[in-house]
Amino acid sequence: MKRCLLKHAGLLVFVAIMIYPLLWMVVSAFKPPDQILTEPGIIPHDVTFENFKEGWHALNRPFSAFFVNSLIVTIGSIVGNLFSCSLTAYALARLQFRMRSVYFAITLASVMLPFPVTW
Repeated sequence: MKRCLLKHAGLLVFVAIMIYPLLWMVVSAFKPPDQILTEPGIIPHDVTFENFKEGWHALNRPFSAFFVNSLIVTIGSIVGNLFSCSLTAYALARLQFRMRSVYFAITLASVMLPFPVTW
């Protein structure tokens, strides 16, 4: 029992160390720029949303234009992937053709390997 408590306490310390930078970044987004590095502690004294207003219009276009562009690319990728994978799955599951097992092995290998490995 004591060993389990020590293990969990150590894991909680590790989680706190790993989550602190994320927490600091989220809290810093709500601080004025001059207080991000000077004000100690996690809890901000002056909460502001000016950083978000400036960030939304930081470039010549509003951020929503980039968001819509990403949304179009993502939806297109999902639809194309779903269509091509459905055709491949149907062919491998229902049709009998020569070298089917070789194509199946290539398909599985391409799915199991992450993209950066094959790139």
